[in-house]
Amino acid sequence: MSIKWNKIQNILKLGHFITGDPYETPYMKMLSQKGRELIVVGGYTFSKKSNYWVCSSRMNNCKAMLRLNAEEKIIFLNNNHTHKPRDLMTTPCGKIIRL
Repeated sequence: MSIKWNKIQNILKLGHFITGDPYETPYMKMLSQKGRELIVVGGYTFSKKSNYWVCSSRMNNCKAMLRLNAEEKIIFLNNNHTHKPRDLMTTPCGKIIRL
């Protein structure tokens, strides 16, 4: 078995790739209190790291992540979190505040 195939198998264990039509999971893009872009999916926040968006609660050893295509549709999603979603509030200017 090749190294490339092993990497693909490990990625598939984390979540799932979407083939054909882009995945239609609803999400919102917002700004954090520090002005960084965040994606919110089901009450969980994701911050951009290289080509992937990772769960903002990395301190909890959460491995949830997602990836967008050029049309900003989710093409990869691992939404298995090790914690509950945070209570969030959106300010009138579009920033997210943790409650």
